[in-house]
Amino acid sequence: MDKLLKKIELFKQYFTTKLDLSSWINLLKDKTNQWLVKKVNHFKAYLIIFLSILRDSKLLKGINLLIKQVKIRETILLFLLAMSITGFLHGYNMFHYPYFESDEGTYLSQAFAVKNYGELSLYVYWYDHPPLGWFTIATAMDALGNDWDTFGSSLNDGRFLMFILHLIQVGLLFFMVYQATKSPWLALLAAVLYSISPLATYFQRRVLLDNIMVTWIMLAASILHLRQIKLRHVLISGVFYGAAVLTKVTAVMFGPAFLYLLLFAKWKVNKSFRTVGWLAVSISLVLLWFIYAVIKTEFLPVADGGRVSLIGGILYQASRGSGVYFWQAGSSLRDNMGGWLNLDQTFIYLLGLGILIAFFLAIFRPEYRFYALATLLYLFFLIRGGVVIGFYILPLIPFTVISIVIGLKEA
Repeated sequence: MDKLLKKIELFKQYFTTKLDLSSWINLLKDKTNQWLVKKVNHFKAYLIIFLSILRDSKLLKGINLLIKQVKIRETILLFLLAMSITGFLHGYNMFHYPYFESDEGTYLSQAFAVKNYGELSLYVYWYDHPPLGWFTIATAMDALGNDWDTFGSSLNDGRFLMFILHLIQVGLLFFMVYQATKSPWLALLAAVLYSISPLATYFQRRVLLDNIMVTWIMLAASILHLRQIKLRHVLISGVFYGAAVLTKVTAVMFGPAFLYLLLFAKWKVNKSFRTVGWLAVSISLVLLWFIYAVIKTEFLPVADGGRVSLIGGILYQASRGSGVYFWQAGSSLRDNMGGWLNLDQTFIYLLGLGILIAFFLAIFRPEYRFYALATLLYLFFLIRGGVVIGFYILPLIPFTVISIVIGLKEA
């Protein structure tokens, strides 16, 4: 009986005693923290052992290779997508829009003279442009065969050549943007921007020397943006740049940008060798035009103007235009600005933004200064006060688009 009473008393004390809940909670937290720390330490030990084994095995190399392959496949897929989109935008209805311009017939007729008569023109070649442009057209037309009417007429064949050149330009643009930004998505955006504008399409479809010249310039630039530059790459770039000048003299506006890249780029090739080599190759090619004029005794103009001359042709082209400042009424640039705005107002504003971005890149970002200088130097040509024809805007577009996309990356 006494034992039973003692148990009842203990039972009452257990329920009547006030429990300290906070101490129980703290105790529970301490036990939980100790358990977590113990488990984390175990996990760290296992992870160190696993990584030490993985480091010495081929599995890690395989994972890295797989990641690289995924990135490469993504880049390839986006490149193919860019080529498909731009090919459709340029190629759809290209034989019917825009209308055939007189310059297209002129360049095709000169290419015809080269192919069939071994002459630089059906009439008198007066050195209005260097002749490599219609040599290129003649070679392409001959490669197509079918007596220059593979697509129904020589003009259509010429536009097909512009289609091929445009795809080459898009591929080079994709490559340069990818090298500059390391983003295939930005490269895709640049390719689409380059081709989607009605203004760009209006001139890029036409058989124009500017389209051929832009291709040579982009080839010369892209080869200097390979990962490892060697002397042979520099010399090949010089060949491409010389070809650009031999296609249209306005390519000289990009020369200072190339010289900047050659002088300040951090390549393993000796600075003096690469600069002198590039200049020697490009100038040697351009001198062929001058040598031809000397052989024909058509280098210098005569007092009575009784014959054509290379210097006379260059001076005539340089003197064209109203000579007024670009912002004044009657300036050639201002007159063409209305036509450009009519074709694509949004794209013109976008190019204006790209020029502004190029200005800041030229000042603050030396790694992108080549693209900025290429944009600004050609802009200087447009605002110089001389003649500006609608299609003169073509060489401004690619490097301005690159500046826009770089600006997006840096924003």
